[in-house]
Amino acid sequence: MHIEDLPADEEVTITADMLVRLCDAVLAGTLSESALEIIAFAVLASDHLRWNEEDDLVGRVLYDWATPEINWELNSSNVRMFRDWLTGRTHAPSEPDITADTLSGLGFLRRTSKVQLSPQKDADAPDEA
Repeated sequence: MHIEDLPADEEVTITADMLVRLCDAVLAGTLSESALEIIAFAVLASDHLRWNEEDDLVGRVLYDWATPEINWELNSSNVRMFRDWLTGRTHAPSEPDITADTLSGLGFLRRTSKVQLSPQKDADAPDEA
């Protein structure tokens, strides 16, 4: 994939309305679902495409689109869901807090106590005088 960036002196602010129009294009069949992944990647990789830092939802949707294998599959049902989030029709679910306790609950190992390792002398290192 070849992406041509904007000239150095140009910046574009991505808004929720712009992402809604992309959702509408997918739902109308004029844009493929997989195109959202490419578009989101291009936005995230660009130094000239930005979104309002106070608008967490735009950033979240872009990251979700850019990584459908991790987050939400890009299909018509999920595109409708993203559209509903972006228009305020429904609220996006809160993202879980990742802590040592939640990781432990998922079966990941958890360190229960700190240990201090004593330095071992390297057999190949010269003796200090």
